Amino acid sequence: MSSSSDIATDESVGKAPIEITETKTPCQFGFDGVNDAEVDDSYHGQFTRNDRRDMGRMGKIQELKRNFRPFSALSFTVVLQGTWEVLLVATSQGLVDGGLAGLFWSYIWTFFGFGLVVISLAEMASMAPTAGGQYHWVSEFSPPQHQRWLSYFIGWMSALSWQAGQASGPFLVGTIIQGMLVINDASYNPTNWQGTLFVFAVVLVIFILNVWGSDAMPMLNNAFLVIHVFGFLAIVVTLWVLSPRNTADVVFTQFSNTGGWSSMGLALMVGQISAIYASICSDAAAHISEEVRDAAVTVPRTMFWSYTLNGFLG
Repeated sequence: MSSSSDIATDESVGKAPIEITETKTPCQFGFDGVNDAEVDDSYHGQFTRNDRRDMGRMGKIQELKRNFRPFSALSFTVVLQGTWEVLLVATSQGLVDGGLAGLFWSYIWTFFGFGLVVISLAEMASMAPTAGGQYHWVSEFSPPQHQRWLSYFIGWMSALSWQAGQASGPFLVGTIIQGMLVINDASYNPTNWQGTLFVFAVVLVIFILNVWGSDAMPMLNNAFLVIHVFGFLAIVVTLWVLSPRNTADVVFTQFSNTGGWSSMGLALMVGQISAIYASICSDAAAHISEEVRDAAVTVPRTMFWSYTLNGFLG
């Protein structure tokens, strides 16, 4: 057994000064609030640990590039929803069934009512940020015994709605182009087949941008957002200064039922389609979840703020 004399003491060993150096890693947080040190810069593009965790939990493999940051995701959703543009060209149903007052008040209650839907969808997008959106959420959050058939049904409903949207958007743009030709060229005689070709041309442009211009989509959407906001200001100011004005009584209290429905209430419900059409597509951010960086945070915020911004512009 060792005696106390065999035990090394400070005097026998000597005190050597210990130098402690503190290394500080510089903060690398970008404007989007994501730590760049936690970002994977592989081909599939700048996904965070949260993205990897969410994809693994949902049993998915990262196949798409995450090119969208918070601002470009917001730009994409705001421009796609395009509330004030829709209200300029698709208000005929509301004016026929409800009139000016009906169109105004149906937009107000639709905005607040549909806002609750958007908040609910945003919450689900934060829990399951997947491009599948609604059909995936149904399969994950509905009762287990009903998940399969409900997901199948919602998946087909979603696919049909995408096809309908793809048909209605290019149709509006194609007919607007044809209408501009009629206004600016008195000799032009529009025909239905020419309008159809304009629609096909718009679809072709969309196809080219999505297939070969996907890397440039974030920057393009940022530019489109600028046009969206300043175009709204230019049109509103022009109409405010040059257009004839109705009295407040006409705008807010005079309802009309020129569609021939059995009651004013039914006419308002039918005319509400104009307000609904202007309020949809805020969930588009969910369908690019697998292309958005830090999607569980960015996507729900994008859905909420894009709907709010477009709602006030409408």
